[in-house]
Amino acid sequence: MKKEEFAEAVLRLANVQEPFRPTAAYIPDGDCIEFVMAPDDYVARRMDGLVTVYYSRQTGEVSFAD
Repeated sequence: MKKEEFAEAVLRLANVQEPFRPTAAYIPDGDCIEFVMAPDDYVARRMDGLVTVYYSRQTGEVSFAD
């Protein structure tokens, strides 16, 4: 199963009925705050020792950052 097929299967099981809303959450494993700005497929770019920014593959806009 390709990752795209797996993602589609998981999303079907999730039965998402609410529209996407940006969120922020503390992630204790990475000791970071994760800001999720868009529900897109993304590519990560490490900015420095503490910050990684994730850009949407479709639009190039920021998807989330930690």
